[in-house]
Amino acid sequence: MMPRRQAPAVSKKRKYDESYISFGFVDSNGSPLCMLCSKLLPNSSMAPAKLRRHLETVHPESKDKNKEFLFVKRTVIESQKYDACNTNYQ
Repeated sequence: MMPRRQAPAVSKKRKYDESYISFGFVDSNGSPLCMLCSKLLPNSSMAPAKLRRHLETVHPESKDKNKEFLFVKRTVIESQKYDACNTNYQ
């Protein structure tokens, strides 16, 4: 009897969820981007527990910030990204 071949392991590509903003992360081309330190984490880190751990270990001073602070921060980052795109075409 011939042994069965196992299918190669396929990594699960996680999708960004709007609730991740509460951990200080926004989506950056399918990977989580920390709004506080601008660190781009791999897609495999796009799990709530991993995002929370980053917030609590790297930014302990911000873990108790309210969500409004993070929404304002996201707006600022998005406007900077928009401004950077527009300066290339002027």
